[in-house]
Amino acid sequence: MEVRLRKDFYGSLLPKTSLSWIGINVEFDYKGLAQTLTIEFTTGKRGLWGEYDQESPIYYNTRAVSASDVFKSYGIGRAIPLSFWGDRQIDDCAVEIKIKGQGISESAVLWNAYTVNL
Repeated sequence: MEVRLRKDFYGSLLPKTSLSWIGINVEFDYKGLAQTLTIEFTTGKRGLWGEYDQESPIYYNTRAVSASDVFKSYGIGRAIPLSFWGDRQIDDCAVEIKIKGQGISESAVLWNAYTVNL
């Protein structure tokens, strides 16, 4: 079993926003047994030592995938509230995506993904 995030996800930047939420769409390819994958979405910023500093709750979605010996494409979207940032402008924000399932664990942190300007 194997899952891989699409390459275009790594290079994409989300626009600056003054909304109270941010929309994230993730596309991935999967091959293996039929199962339901769990997709976790969190947002945060770069910490003091350059690490990812999670600041939002974790938001969960699930996606059923069918059995296949070749990669099949799937996608899922999620709106994440930004109210946890408070009333301030934040740069250098990140989105973390984790895809988990039986025999599957894939994650990516998309740095500089967006700027919050509330």
